[in-house]
Amino acid sequence: MDQYETMMKLKKPFIQRYPIPLPIIYTGKNARRIVVDILEKHNVHSVFIMQVASLRKQGYLDDLYKQLERRNIHYHLFEESFHDPDTEIINRMVQEYGDAEAIVVIGGGSKMDAAKVLAGCISTGKKAEQLFGTMKVIRKVPLLIAIPTTAGTGSEATVAAVISDTKTHKKRQVLDSALVPNYAILDPELTENLSNELTVQTAMDALTHALEAYVSTYATAFTDKCALKAIKMIHEYLPLVMKNPHDLIERNYLLQASTLAGVALTRAFVGYVHAFAHEIGARYGISHGLCVGVILPYVMEDYREVATDKLAQLSLLLKLGDEEDSDALLAKKYIDYLNDFIEKVGMPKHLKELQEVDYKDIIEASFKECHGNYPVPYMYDKERALNLLKRIKGRDE
Repeated sequence: MDQYETMMKLKKPFIQRYPIPLPIIYTGKNARRIVVDILEKHNVHSVFIMQVASLRKQGYLDDLYKQLERRNIHYHLFEESFHDPDTEIINRMVQEYGDAEAIVVIGGGSKMDAAKVLAGCISTGKKAEQLFGTMKVIRKVPLLIAIPTTAGTGSEATVAAVISDTKTHKKRQVLDSALVPNYAILDPELTENLSNELTVQTAMDALTHALEAYVSTYATAFTDKCALKAIKMIHEYLPLVMKNPHDLIERNYLLQASTLAGVALTRAFVGYVHAFAHEIGARYGISHGLCVGVILPYVMEDYREVATDKLAQLSLLLKLGDEEDSDALLAKKYIDYLNDFIEKVGMPKHLKELQEVDYKDIIEASFKECHGNYPVPYMYDKERALNLLKRIKGRDE
């Protein structure tokens, strides 16, 4: 494990000095109405709009279309439905892009990831599969406006996009600071009709982003500030949104938390929760939000002895204890609270789909993703990873 720890230490000063832009953020009910003003400000006369078809059918975007028409801005709608974007879909979007000068994406993480890779393709003239990896874009991309319809991925603020290779059917990352959207429009009305299940699962993804960034060895005062604010808002407002799903003020806080967590993770990275969730989710067809929500408390428990001070600060932040308590006690109080919180919002404690015969492959794939790439506070060995999978699986009934 020393080789990976050494590698991460060597990379740390370069990563922390590398400039990553922040999107300009507009937030609140009807924030989406600012889009046309932004396009006019940038002298855009033609825009490529990727959107969820259901929003148009529900009338949420009628005002946008009317404003575009009144101001003589041509728009092309791309409404093809997909759960996971692949290279074929993105290369097809390139053909439809035409003479557009900007991209507006209205949707969840998959839509935003596809839009970011599309922007890279337009900028470089390359096909989507040629952008896999790190720093393959570099140059300026078309104006990109991201409007999330879920409060979870934080893709509107990150350098990363995940797409599938059509040939291999494996998910690959495109990582480049040029892909951070210019604007993030957080409009809670577009998340109002999400089911409680999807609301919870996406919020758990955001909470995991924030917690893994917070305990990361690459964390800074800036990423901690973003992560702590996101963690506090999710713990406070997710239960309230579940009780009052049409409360747009509370939903707006979840959107802000997701974006803040995205800002934190793109600078401090994630860790074992995501590494194992990616492999388990792909192998058994389990949603990402469900995977991370189940795995999160087990990994945080494993971090308790090496990230005691940080977990203690979370207890103080959430008023679970006071300054007189030891850090060890405060850290335990947060882990206990996290377990109770996850149960309270209806997440299961185990993933029964896990099969023991797959453990070896899951561990190898998760280590390959994590080691040397994610600055985790504690390095798992195979024995610890096996213990983790057994806890995630739980006892068969």
